[in-house]
Amino acid sequence: MNTIIKDPVLEPFFIVRDKYNYSVMETIIPQEKYLEPGSKGNPYEKAVGHYGSLGNALKSIAKGRLDGPELEYSSVKDYLDRHEELLNEMKRLLKELKL
Repeated sequence: MNTIIKDPVLEPFFIVRDKYNYSVMETIIPQEKYLEPGSKGNPYEKAVGHYGSLGNALKSIAKGRLDGPELEYSSVKDYLDRHEELLNEMKRLLKELKL
């Protein structure tokens, strides 16, 4: 039996936990520019990775949110500040879970 962990803070990612690991999944919504004319793309789920701990799964999500498609940073400092912000967000989640 799997446990699914969804939270708006994690979107477009979520976590699926089984008795062996934590799998990070990403919900992909196809962009119209990649579709055949007149077709409608349906959202689908893609596995990002499998991790031995919730902390490592959350770090992966933070990195995925940092490097998401269509993101542009105006400086290295902006990129690093956003990275720190996302990591702190994941650390707060872990602290709330008492992990």
